[in-house]
Amino acid sequence: MALQASNVKMTDWGVMGCAAGLLLFSFVGSFVTVSFDNAEELSALTGGDPSGGVSSAWSSYGGLGVVLLLAVGAVAAALVFGDVSLPTIPVGWNLVLAGAAALGTLLLVLRAFTYAEGGEILGGSVSFGPGWSGWLVMLLAVAETVFAVLAFRASGEQAPWRQTSSRPPT
Repeated sequence: MALQASNVKMTDWGVMGCAAGLLLFSFVGSFVTVSFDNAEELSALTGGDPSGGVSSAWSSYGGLGVVLLLAVGAVAAALVFGDVSLPTIPVGWNLVLAGAAALGTLLLVLRAFTYAEGGEILGGSVSFGPGWSGWLVMLLAVAETVFAVLAFRASGEQAPWRQTSSRPPT
């Protein structure tokens, strides 16, 4: 049976699309940027604009977050397009994908906001924070997590903490 795009669920398209966008923008060097209060004085000393991007999303544990989110997108694509059969585990695979997406998002957000401490240079302050690609990558990561959670909820899988047992507690 041939796969038709209309048969693919919107949540699957969302997970795969967000993962593709995340892959593209995770390499942009302005995931974290640095800014200076006295940029005019520093630019006179350095001969250029000292403010700008200092890191991509692949630095430190942010790279693990990107890998987790890309893996979620890859597994979703394999399930949709590859007719893959995953092994049986005690919890549902949609819950695993939603959890991995949430963990990857948390790692990316933590990396963007804990890159470095601010300080002082030549009497002015320096600060680090997410750049334009950092905000975009974090937005895509949150959206992928939302789509993964919606896919979990639509799958009908029971969460382990909500399963009822017929056995009385001991």
